[in-house]
Amino acid sequence: GLDAGTEPRACSAPHSRGGTHSAALGGVWLHSVALGCRLRRFYLLGAREIKRLDAVSRSPMFALLSECLGGLATIRAFRIERDLLARFHTLHDANSRAFFHFVAGGRWLGFRLDMMSFALLATSCFAAVLSRAYGLAVSDNAGLVGAALLYVIQLAGLFQWAVRQTAELENQATPIH
Repeated sequence: GLDAGTEPRACSAPHSRGGTHSAALGGVWLHSVALGCRLRRFYLLGAREIKRLDAVSRSPMFALLSECLGGLATIRAFRIERDLLARFHTLHDANSRAFFHFVAGGRWLGFRLDMMSFALLATSCFAAVLSRAYGLAVSDNAGLVGAALLYVIQLAGLFQWAVRQTAELENQATPIH
């Protein structure tokens, strides 16, 4: 029991120390999830428009290709192959530009998600070291810390995959007008 002259300390029980540590890391996870969702939303704003540009620039290219295949005899008779080839290259370059921007936007999202995962892992590492240094560690077993860091890496990778897949799903489902 407690003596009448002593007051209970908030961090005297092992379960309260671990709870504080877990709550802090849980807060970091929640902020990471919120940041990932905001990044996804921001990425989708531009990706939708770039996807539309890609589709709009692809249509004239395929129309020219179809016209050329239908009028091949006429094209050869008037010897305008080079003119049509130059026009096709111009249209193809415009389409490739839009596709390049679409792919670059996907890499932009991927890089930011990678940096967010790195920050989460670094925060978890520092939290493990600082909790040990200040006597807040739940256990002295380094294997548990290693397993926890492994789970952080796996969860961050799973979160990245989920964000990328949902963004890709929304991009593929975007109707082209």
